[in-house]
Amino acid sequence: HGDLADVLRATVMRLRSVSVNRDIVVLVGGPSFQSAPDLAQYVGADAEVGAGADAARQARVLLPGHGRLYA
Repeated sequence: HGDLADVLRATVMRLRSVSVNRDIVVLVGGPSFQSAPDLAQYVGADAEVGAGADAARQARVLLPGHGRLYA
């Protein structure tokens, strides 16, 4: 996957290990993730989204009952 993917993977792992929010959700997106469908899973993301509006919709699905989410 490459050095940047490895850095992102380590960052996501670190984020999850230090966050007091055990239900933290990580969304990723952009051309790199769209061209490599398995990259989101590799870095440890919960979902890959295309556009900003898609991210807000996906967050609402992954975080039901959390009220309004600001994108």
